[in-house]
Amino acid sequence: SNPKSLHYKNPSGWNAYQQALISVGEILEKYSNDRMFEAYGFGAKLPNGNVSHCFALNGQTSSDGAAKVHGVQGLLDAYSHCLTNVELYGPTNFAP
Repeated sequence: SNPKSLHYKNPSGWNAYQQALISVGEILEKYSNDRMFEAYGFGAKLPNGNVSHCFALNGQTSSDGAAKVHGVQGLLDAYSHCLTNVELYGPTNFAP
């Protein structure tokens, strides 16, 4: 909801993260027969209250492959789902 955030949902266009997902996703999609991608987020307080530094963008938590989405639209949908269901939380840790 903060227009200064790179995650801001701009009503008139894509934010920086959405632009990156589209740009990279359109390239990767051409090299994937099934157009399935694993999509993860980094640094958030999940709906269950736990803080996670690596979580499935689509909100799935169970079996292997739970983070998979279909195509660029699946990436965008998972990202949108994430923004409405988690609290961005940092700093993000990329190493133990």
